[in-house]
Amino acid sequence: ARLAVAFAAAGWQVEAVGPRGHVLGSTDAVRRLHPYSLLNPLAALIAALEQGAPDFVIPCDDSAVVRLHRVAQQRPALRPLIVRSLGNPEACLEATRREALMEAARAEHVRIPETAEIHRLADLQAWQQRQGWPLVLKADGTFGGTGVAIIRNAQELEPAYRAVSARPIALR
Repeated sequence: ARLAVAFAAAGWQVEAVGPRGHVLGSTDAVRRLHPYSLLNPLAALIAALEQGAPDFVIPCDDSAVVRLHRVAQQRPALRPLIVRSLGNPEACLEATRREALMEAARAEHVRIPETAEIHRLADLQAWQQRQGWPLVLKADGTFGGTGVAIIRNAQELEPAYRAVSARPIALR
């Protein structure tokens, strides 16, 4: 809401996407609050972009960035707006894959911890045998501290793997 107020104060017309009852709907800075759907977020974003016809899109979190880039893939007419606002969609989606991001950092000589792509529990067990304790798991497509497990001993290994590798649900 503060960002919307700042843009409105600078003379921009601000429209936003948010769930019913969101604080954005209570500020005069937002000319229109487009409804957001947890069940179909891409459709909600597409509708807002098509109805609002913005000059720029400014996402306020990582999941919105990823979803906007997916919109660019699904709706070619919206791609120029999203590329102008956020950059290349393929690069963004690639950056959400942890292993690819680590490889890109390593290629630029950024110091990073040893990493491995884990596909099943046996991979994690083998990695632990080589690396020791503690281990940190981070699931692809997660952000803001979600999808992370710090494993300190053998008793935590399997439950942590199951939790991090579980299919995400909307309530989470």
